[in-house]
Amino acid sequence: MFAALFGTLMFKTNATRFSLQGSWTFSNSTQGSWTQTTRHHPFAKSFHGFCSDKPEQDSSNTLIFDHDSASTQAVAIESFLNAVSGKRVLFLGDSLTLQIFAAFLMIFRDGGIGMTMLDNKPFSTTRKILVVNGSVTMRLLEFYRLKDVNMTGVVPESFDPGVLQLSDHVLEAAVSQADIVIANIGLHHWYDTRFQALEMQHLQQIINRKRTTQGFCSLWRSTLPQHFPSLHGTGLFGDRLPTVSGCAPLNRTWTHPSEDVIEHVRKMQKPETPLIDMTSLLEGASAFHSTKKNDCSHWCFTPSLFVPMLSLFAEAIQKSCTN
Repeated sequence: MFAALFGTLMFKTNATRFSLQGSWTFSNSTQGSWTQTTRHHPFAKSFHGFCSDKPEQDSSNTLIFDHDSASTQAVAIESFLNAVSGKRVLFLGDSLTLQIFAAFLMIFRDGGIGMTMLDNKPFSTTRKILVVNGSVTMRLLEFYRLKDVNMTGVVPESFDPGVLQLSDHVLEAAVSQADIVIANIGLHHWYDTRFQALEMQHLQQIINRKRTTQGFCSLWRSTLPQHFPSLHGTGLFGDRLPTVSGCAPLNRTWTHPSEDVIEHVRKMQKPETPLIDMTSLLEGASAFHSTKKNDCSHWCFTPSLFVPMLSLFAEAIQKSCTN
């Protein structure tokens, strides 16, 4: 019944790995964006822009993922809210997690779902709390580094001291107040999998303290594809060609160095932690990157991209977190 609601939208479940199957195709009509009310809501503002604001010839205006996103938005909203009804959902990750959080807010607002912001600070703050439809609490903790990870023997990536760092006491408090945790370390430390492993293991240890609580559920999210013009066609920032502008399609399957680390950490758990894998949805979406020049990590906002993503989150949560 649940899967049938999505028509041509196909899910693939491999043990505890959830992905969305399909491919990007051209449509005869443009996909547009959300309503002006949604776009101009203070929390919906983003430095990365809306896909509909890209030049008319940009293919992101005519691409769809196997289906007309507008026709499934209401179904995606209903499925997600049913999956998390009465729950407190915590999103952990970097600015890409913030984008997902903001996009889901836009979908709900465009769908006429009532929401209350409990944190009205500027969009770029590290903490956001949103109550959806009076029954679901969604919280965002944005970070680029876990401050209290033991880094003995590991030289982490150099970074601006002002970068977002998350302390254990803040992380532990947030996890203790959540029923569902969706986590990703992010695109940082791309060259040092040892440091990635330390951060992921540390985060998993904190989550594990809540795992024995009845009704608690945690999932990892895969690292999102990049599409930088690159020496070896990987799309990775670390393989990029600095003299080439714009974003480019991949010539191979997307693989980020953190993927092996995520697989190791999640499979160490018994039962293993489920994974939301958006590779099949996003690796062919090079046209949907930020409207900012040469930003091939972040995404522009459009229902074409984020409605299928909401459907995938709904499927993964419904299958993993239902007692």
